[in-house]
Parts: sequence; structure tokens; C-alpha cells
Amino acid sequence: MTTLHIINRPIDRLGIDLLPLTNGTDGLLLIEDGVYCVPQTTLPVFGLFADMSARGMKPGGTVKLVDYAGFVGLCEQYNKVVTW
Repeated sequence: MTTLHIINRPIDRLGIDLLPLTNGTDGLLLIEDGVYCVPQTTLPVFGLFADMSARGMKPGGTVKLVDYAGFVGLCEQYNKVVTW
């Protein structure tokens, strides 16, 4: 089963180590203040363009930008969606 992990705050503020809870088929979507912390991972990492832009962040690295339609598409693509 694939899971999309939506992260809405920096991972170090979650109080848990999220990455061991994932498997190789999961994906991470960074939204809101979660865009400030890009984890070092081999999982696909997506960033909501509106939130990154609102915070003055420039695209780059391993984060693939998505718009709101892409957000919905990701939720449909994965079997399960969990927000942290």
C-alpha cells in the first residue's frame, strides 16, 4: 500500500522520526510551513508551489513543485493519505 505523507510543519517539530515510518513506495508532500524542511530521502518529495512562493522559497533540488490540481492528483494517486 502506498501512502502520501502530507507534512505541514518542519519535520523536526513533529516530535517523531517520520522517515522510518515510510516505505519505498511512499511520497512526501510539503505544504504550509512544512516547505521549510526538505528531508534527505530517496522518496519522491513534492512541494506545494503556492506555499513555497508565499514564503519566498525558490524551487530547486529534489522537490517537484505541484499546484493545487497536482495536490489533488497526488491524493488520488496514493492509496492512503496521512497528514502530519
